[in-house]
Amino acid sequence: MTDQQRFDTIAALGNSHIYTPNLDRLVRRGIAFSNAYATCPVCVAARYTIRTGCDAATTRVFSNAKADPVAGQAKEMEARCGPYLARVMSHLGYRTFGIGKFHTYPWDEDVGYETMWRSEETYHPPAREGDDYGSWLAREHPAFDFLEQPMGERSEMYYLPQRSPLPAELGAEWWAAGRAVEEIAKSNDSRPFFGFVS
Repeated sequence: MTDQQRFDTIAALGNSHIYTPNLDRLVRRGIAFSNAYATCPVCVAARYTIRTGCDAATTRVFSNAKADPVAGQAKEMEARCGPYLARVMSHLGYRTFGIGKFHTYPWDEDVGYETMWRSEETYHPPAREGDDYGSWLAREHPAFDFLEQPMGERSEMYYLPQRSPLPAELGAEWWAAGRAVEEIAKSNDSRPFFGFVS
C-alpha cells in the first residue's frame, strides 16, 4: 500500500518518465483505475476504510486520530463494520501477514493478521519495544541507537524534505521489503498468502 499514489506515477498508465515494472505487471494482469476518488484522503481514515470496507461515516474515523462513534453505535470497529479484511482472508484459508505502517488506534490494535511486523515511524525510545523496526534497528545496528526519530522529525519539520541519517539499507522501507520477501518465501501451493506492506 502506498500513500497518495496517483495513477500517473505508473509507466503502464501513461508515465513515460518512470520505470515501474512490477506495478506495470499488476496493471496488465489485474484492474487499474485512472479516475478514482478517496472518500477520506487522510492516512488513518483511509486505512480504516480499506481494512473494513466501510466508509468514514461508519468507521467514524475522519482524521489521523481515534474513531468517534455516535450514540448508539458500538465502540469496537469490528462490531460496527464486520471483521477486518485480514481476518476474513484468514478464515478463507489464506496465510496473512502485515508489514509496516498500520496507523491504528490504539497503536497495537489487532487488525486480523496472523503475522505482523510494525514500523509505525513515530516511536520514541521508551516505546521501541512496540515497534518491530525500531527494535530491530536498536538490536542489529546499535551505532544508530541514539536516534530518537530515525525516519525524520515528526514535528513542524515533518512537512519539510529531510535526509535520513541512516544508510538506505537500514531504512524502514528496506526493512519492510526484507520482511515481505521472507513472508512470501514461506508461501506454498497448499495455502495462498494475503499480504499488506506499507
